[in-house]
Amino acid sequence: MAVTRADSSDFDAKMAGADLRTSLMYAAKIDTDGRLVLATSGDLVHGIITETGNTNEPVTVQTQGLTKAVAQAGITAGARVMAHSNGKIITATGAGKNVLGVARNTVANADEIVEIQIARGQVPA
Repeated sequence: MAVTRADSSDFDAKMAGADLRTSLMYAAKIDTDGRLVLATSGDLVHGIITETGNTNEPVTVQTQGLTKAVAQAGITAGARVMAHSNGKIITATGAGKNVLGVARNTVANADEIVEIQIARGQVPA
């Protein structure tokens, strides 16, 4: 199943700093060792995981363009979105938190797939 539409320059591969085998379409950040781990609430997201791996194995993330991710809760189309504490995506809240992008569709429940236009920024004060 295809999860993205992008060109090769929209992706990055790095070693996993944790077991990410069950984290397809979750948000990832770069840790202090330069490895990919799940992003937590308001983190600067490096990308959405498109190829998973175990600790010390390569993992690929989409860093630009239009992508799909797992929602933590309901999200309305047009809402700014960010990472939740578990790497899933939520509506962006909290002044100064890092925004990953904008939801392109509405989802009503946790674990539904939300389409995101990656456009990084911050939640306004």
